[in-house]
Amino acid sequence: MQFVYDLLDKHRVMIPLTTRSELSQAGIRDVSVAGRVAMVESSSSSINSFLTGIGSQFEWDVFPIPRARRGGPAPVTYTSGDPNCVNAATPHKDAAWAFAKWLAGAQTQGLFGKTKLAYPALKQAATDPRGYAAPPPEHMNVFGKVFDGKVTRRFFHYNHLKGLQIAREQIDTAFAGEKTVAQAMRDAAREANLIIEWKSKPTFPD
Repeated sequence: MQFVYDLLDKHRVMIPLTTRSELSQAGIRDVSVAGRVAMVESSSSSINSFLTGIGSQFEWDVFPIPRARRGGPAPVTYTSGDPNCVNAATPHKDAAWAFAKWLAGAQTQGLFGKTKLAYPALKQAATDPRGYAAPPPEHMNVFGKVFDGKVTRRFFHYNHLKGLQIAREQIDTAFAGEKTVAQAMRDAAREANLIIEWKSKPTFPD
């Protein structure tokens, strides 16, 4: 978070929220598609909008998140998935299960891959050289290499939205200059931990 703060406040290479708001009011919905920024941190779900929005206006590509500093620790990639669930109490179990299997099958996952709306959960669709893995952009294989290094997965708790709001409020105080980034993050962690309830506390990897 300190690295991000320095990009904005010290190095001044990041667009401030006020500028983004002004651009939005001027009709520029996506600053990356409009070519107003050199780089943007995003996910595989943005590929389709980049393809359709940028078109042939300029050349672009994807690359993995870099190290924060030369010789520093390797970056930790963030990933999450959107599962398809079937309610155990449904009176239509067979139909629901058939639909869930169809969503996870080659036809639907292949459609995800060809349109590049999202990274396919089915490996054969994700690595299809005529589908998701096909350029453009040139280095689509970046997304498939996510699990080669350290990966963090989102932890969901029924109060996680409250926790995110706490974090946002604390981060805002840091970016407003009311407290240091380190203090804001400590306060965010302390306050967010207070709203987490455990039936049996899980263990987390290092």
